[in-house]
Amino acid sequence: MAALTRSLVGVVFPVAILLLFIVATGQWRRWREIPLISSTLIFLAIALPWHIVAELRVPHQPAGFRWFYFVNEQVFRALGVAAAAILAAMLWVSRGLESTNDIAGLLQRQDPSLYRLSMANFLELTPESFAALRVQAALAAILLLLGLVGAWWWRRKSRPLASNLTVALTMAGFLFCANSAFAVFTPHLSSEPVARQIERYLRPGDKIAVYGELEAVSSVGFYTHRQIWIHNGRYNGLAFGSDYPDAPNIFLNDSTFLPFWCSTTRVFLVVPPNQRDNALMRLPPESTYFLAPVGDQQLHTNHRVRPDQPTLAQRLAEGKETVRPARPVLGESCGPPPAPTG
Repeated sequence: MAALTRSLVGVVFPVAILLLFIVATGQWRRWREIPLISSTLIFLAIALPWHIVAELRVPHQPAGFRWFYFVNEQVFRALGVAAAAILAAMLWVSRGLESTNDIAGLLQRQDPSLYRLSMANFLELTPESFAALRVQAALAAILLLLGLVGAWWWRRKSRPLASNLTVALTMAGFLFCANSAFAVFTPHLSSEPVARQIERYLRPGDKIAVYGELEAVSSVGFYTHRQIWIHNGRYNGLAFGSDYPDAPNIFLNDSTFLPFWCSTTRVFLVVPPNQRDNALMRLPPESTYFLAPVGDQQLHTNHRVRPDQPTLAQRLAEGKETVRPARPVLGESCGPPPAPTG
């Protein structure tokens, strides 16, 4: 059941706990007490059918379900040791840099296609951005070191309760450090500031959309209690269930987005930073109104919700936006094309 609910982690963690217990207690011969054959057969009988059915029922995708589920979501996410080494190096490099509260502007953007890989956000970290995290990272490292040493020492003294309490307190302190680090990344990772900005102008009947993958603004629907429409975001995790007969009709491509955007219904569009170029070259400049930046994300609307909202065309003319194709993918505006002359 752990494998079905938590995938590879549900297998690795119990096995690691057993191995660490045997190593810590020195009871090497006790591994023979584990019924390996029967346990393996029971595990396969429970976990294997779901994986087989999922592979057979999921429509064909460019990357394939097996690659996405086993390689991208398992192997890449399991590279925690390498990630920890990189973070330790960044902690040392950033030791002489000043911290800042605006971490969103210090991250290094990558090619949008790279974000389809798990843990790709690690590549955004720069020494300047990591300076805001060094207190939390250093404290977490100290807690882990002291906790492991303390638990081992109590175990050698035949004090298992004290050892277990040391591990529990260490993990509680580590979670506190992790939560504090997440708060630093709130302008970049959290969707709450975006949702609160939208709620200032949201009316019954208004719609909310995101360009790219829903994961970028996954909590906006939670905070606003609205359905989120997805423009050109049919990939990664949502792709495999999006073609099911009972899947909600919320996926938009370039053909279906234009009437959606040009309708009389007000639409709020969230543009993540790694999708800004792709989104702006599709939005009709004369019929797109810039609402506000929220962290490193942008909010646009198809109708003015404030009198002072500039159009995308105005921002392009003023140099506040630099992405400008020879002709926008979806046209200059939502209005009808001018009649031919001559």
